[in-house]
Amino acid sequence: MKERLINLQKIRDDAERGIMENKKILMKAQEIILLARTRGDVEAGQIAEEAARKAQETINK
Repeated sequence: MKERLINLQKIRDDAERGIMENKKILMKAQEIILLARTRGDVEAGQIAEEAARKAQETINK
């Protein structure tokens, strides 16, 4: 029973780290989107928007 609890806690900790990483990716993507729009770089904006979308989907799971 104690081993299961430890394993569940490890899984939860890993999930929290994953969420935090995806939040960092999302923030960076949003920054790139703003920069791309400012510079008129459509392709960079689209790539960053896709990265932001994927990061948000992962966070919401």
